[in-house]
Amino acid sequence: VSKEHLTLLEGAGPDELRKALDAVADRAQKTAGDTVLIFYYSGHADSGWLRMGGHGISVTELRKRLELMPTKVRIAIVDACQSGAITRSKGGKVVSPFMEDRPVDVEGLVILTSASAAAPAQESDVLRSSFFSHHLMSGLRGPADATGDGTVSALEAYEYAYRFTVQETEGTTGGAQHPTFLYALEGQGDVALTAF
Repeated sequence: VSKEHLTLLEGAGPDELRKALDAVADRAQKTAGDTVLIFYYSGHADSGWLRMGGHGISVTELRKRLELMPTKVRIAIVDACQSGAITRSKGGKVVSPFMEDRPVDVEGLVILTSASAAAPAQESDVLRSSFFSHHLMSGLRGPADATGDGTVSALEAYEYAYRFTVQETEGTTGGAQHPTFLYALEGQGDVALTAF
């Protein structure tokens, strides 16, 4: 996203994350028009916690904060072991913006995770990345556009990343890794993540 709309935390603890989410909520409250929040976490997680250094934030708290965020759509992408716990019911670099300013005809919460609640998230030495993030980012560049409409929606991105993550991890010592999702949008259509 554009620099003025980006909050990047590297090596931060849970208190810094909470402050950053509060600041984003403040900014969103004052912003007119359709707002979309994209939250991306790549790191360690276990037993229902995102681990940051010696501390952590529970996935329950994170999900609650996302649900209460004053934006029209909230999208969370969590690439970490056992990250699927957040979908249960009760290194990047800055580039030019990839989302176009366009009306959002849906409202709600989308969460995509790299692994199920009990499974590890695997990384590839060949890809020099996690399987899930690699295929998610690859799909967002165009290959995930299943409808051929020139955009990649949240659902298309998930389906693409799921298919290739499972396919490429089936033969690993860790076994097939199954990304999960929570998709709670109301309205018409889907939310586009990239357009080209």
